[in-house]
Amino acid sequence: MLHLNHFYKNPHLLEDLQHPFLLNVSDGGICIDMNFLVYGYDTSLCKYYVYKMLCKNNEKITSYENSINVLGTDIQYMNCNRFLEFNFKTHLSKEKTAMVELIKNITTTRKPSNEKHIIVMLNIDAMNSQLQYRLRRITEKSSENASFVCVCNLLSKVIEPLQSRFSLMRTQTLTKSEKLYICNQIQSTLCCDKDTTVLIKCLKKVETFQIG
Repeated sequence: MLHLNHFYKNPHLLEDLQHPFLLNVSDGGICIDMNFLVYGYDTSLCKYYVYKMLCKNNEKITSYENSINVLGTDIQYMNCNRFLEFNFKTHLSKEKTAMVELIKNITTTRKPSNEKHIIVMLNIDAMNSQLQYRLRRITEKSSENASFVCVCNLLSKVIEPLQSRFSLMRTQTLTKSEKLYICNQIQSTLCCDKDTTVLIKCLKKVETFQIG
């Protein structure tokens, strides 16, 4: 079954998609000096918008999974060509604490190039309130060294003191015509790639497309 997760990492495939939110998310440098919290029913779509926001000239996102031991706990995160990505939904409470500690350590200084770190945090509504308060403090203390972009499904589960540190962006659910457009665009783009035969067959069955 085709899912938006199959291609949200490649915003260049959907550069012509007309969606109200995208009108304000065209500059790949938009979040260098600001923190954003993107929320909405479809978290996959939220991630697409985040990647669109962070891409320069609709470049393809290249990411690698990394593992590290922090506070005696093994955690995983994605190292992308533009940012570091942490997913709080896929980790237990002890691991979430270690992830917040790692983010704190990373953002105490800038990159060797003297550029700001860009930290993407997915599903921050899966963090307990204590960790959210710690994250709020980190965003305050490291504002000169890092910019933060967060994604959540339920904004009501994010404490207001943390919300206040971000510019809030709500995503709208795609219409049926937009979903059909995406499938057609992806299919036409991938047809020239011999390694995508299975995915192309899936794309032809547009009625199986789901988001969420």
